[in-house]
Amino acid sequence: MMNRVLIVIPARYHSTRLPAKLLKTIAGMSILEHVYNNCLSVEIASKVVVATDHPIIFEHCAERNIDVIMTSAHHVSGTDRVAEAARLIQGSFDYIVNVQGDEPMVQSSEIHALIQLMATSIAPIGTLYTEGPAPDQNNPNVVKLVTNKQQKVLYFSRSSIPYNRDANIQHRIKKHIGMYAFKSETLQALTTLSTSTLEKIEMLEQLRWLENNYDICATAVDYQGFGIDTQEDLDRARALMES
Repeated sequence: MMNRVLIVIPARYHSTRLPAKLLKTIAGMSILEHVYNNCLSVEIASKVVVATDHPIIFEHCAERNIDVIMTSAHHVSGTDRVAEAARLIQGSFDYIVNVQGDEPMVQSSEIHALIQLMATSIAPIGTLYTEGPAPDQNNPNVVKLVTNKQQKVLYFSRSSIPYNRDANIQHRIKKHIGMYAFKSETLQALTTLSTSTLEKIEMLEQLRWLENNYDICATAVDYQGFGIDTQEDLDRARALMES
C-alpha cells in the first residue's frame, strides 16, 4: 500500500530581517508561491498545504488558489505550526513533511528523496544535507551535522564539526538543509517536549529531539539553493532565478 504524505509549508507573515519576505516576488511570483508550486510537483505527495498565522498570507494564498489553513499565532516553532495543521486537516497520513516557505529554489527531487528516506528507514524523523566546502565550517549560520555509518544523525551544530584538529585530513562538511519528514505520531509527540539544554545553547530545535532519544536519519542531496532571510539573499535569488 502506498504511503500517504502531507506536505506542510509553515508561513509566518512577520520576519525581522526582511519584513513580509514570503510575499516578495522573484520572476513574477511570490517566494511562497514558488515553494508551493515546487511542492505540488512531488508526485508521491497526497496533499500540499500552507499553514499560516496571518490574514494577509491567507488572502495571498486564496487569491492564487493555494491550499491554505489558518493556525495559531502563538506557536514558538514551525514544527508546532505544522503539527497543528496536520491535526486540523481531514484524513490520515503516514508522513508529514515540513518544507520551509522561504526556500524558493527547493526542487521536487529533494523533497522526493526525503520521502523515500522515510519509507526505507526505521527512524521516525528524516532530514537532508548537502556536502560543502570546508570554509563554511566556521560560519555559525551554516548548520553542520555528523552521522554514523547508518546515516543516523549524531549531532547538529553551528560550530565546526567534525573539528579537524591537525588540519591534515581533506573533507567536505555536511551542511544541514532545514527540511524534515516525520511519522505522524512522532510529530504530535514532539510538540509535548520541553525546550532542552542543547537547544538553548545552539538555538537549534532539532537538538531537543536528539536529547529526548528520537533518532533522525539523513540523506545527501545536491542542493544549491538557500533560504531568503535578508535583502541580500533576495537580490542573489533574483539574479539566479531571473537570469
